[in-house]
Amino acid sequence: MACHWQSTGLTHQGRVRDHNEDALLDLKSQCCWVVADGMGGHSAGEVASKMIVEHLSKYQRSHLPGSNIRKIDQSLQQVNHALVKLAGDAPDKIIGSTVAVLLIHKQQAFSIWAGDSRIYRYRNQTLTQITRDHDETQRLIDTGLTEEQVDQLNFPPAITKAIGADDLLELEVQMQECLPEDLFLLCSDGLNKEVTDDEIGKAFATCPPAAVAQQLLNLALKRHARDNITVIVVYP
Repeated sequence: MACHWQSTGLTHQGRVRDHNEDALLDLKSQCCWVVADGMGGHSAGEVASKMIVEHLSKYQRSHLPGSNIRKIDQSLQQVNHALVKLAGDAPDKIIGSTVAVLLIHKQQAFSIWAGDSRIYRYRNQTLTQITRDHDETQRLIDTGLTEEQVDQLNFPPAITKAIGADDLLELEVQMQECLPEDLFLLCSDGLNKEVTDDEIGKAFATCPPAAVAQQLLNLALKRHARDNITVIVVYP
């Protein structure tokens, strides 16, 4: 089961943070890519994101996509249990991480995620966000408010779902048709804090696929990159 997809992944602590709590996993031999964005303060976020990557690095794909999704889910459930236990009983103590996983199986692309790390698809000169952010902003939009109304409320962009945030982990999964010319982007929110979707689309339109990750990282760093930044670009 050779995987014919290529990928380029980069991560950077940014211009403000003194360490990097993001982590990435590039398992192109297994058609699997992962971005994790740790949270919890100090080194806690780094512990969480690294634990996700370490567990998923053992992933071996099979011929059945359902089996592959279950393997990812089981690994992340194990990490969730371990992080909740590690955090202990201290009030408001969280050692957690967002996660975005892309699996490609023949003509299907599966997105598995929790939190606001994102997966995009670029097809026919159009950029589409496949994942839906698990945060307070999206929750309010889901109730019927517009983005402008949510901005006026000035709510903090709190994450509503993450690995290690709760005893019960509910991952969201989506399946998309995968065409031979499709390009994919996985990123932590450190990228989309600095770079708009239009600018991401422009990078795909003007750069060779192998150069898009560096182009986007450079753009974010020029804007002082307030957060850690992780980018993976997957291309045929």
